[in-house]
Amino acid sequence: MNIKIYLNSKLKEVFAKLGYDTSKAVVNFSSTDIADLQCNASFALAKDLHTSPIVIADNIVSQCGSLFEEFEITNVKGFINFVIKDTM
Repeated sequence: MNIKIYLNSKLKEVFAKLGYDTSKAVVNFSSTDIADLQCNASFALAKDLHTSPIVIADNIVSQCGSLFEEFEITNVKGFINFVIKDTM
């Protein structure tokens, strides 16, 4: 399975659990050295929910848990970053 398809699928599960719009659960390859893949949905959700993107990203990251054991997941200023662990 393609890694982006896998992450998008798992991220949609997290968004659904949080009551967020699952159509915004999209992961793309990162153009930075900070992460391998990145999701910036918290910015679009922040507009819809009138909440800080950092708070939304924190909510998403906190719910990822065991769904993403093969990734290190962080919230950096509202961007959700996925770094593939060396064990893959």
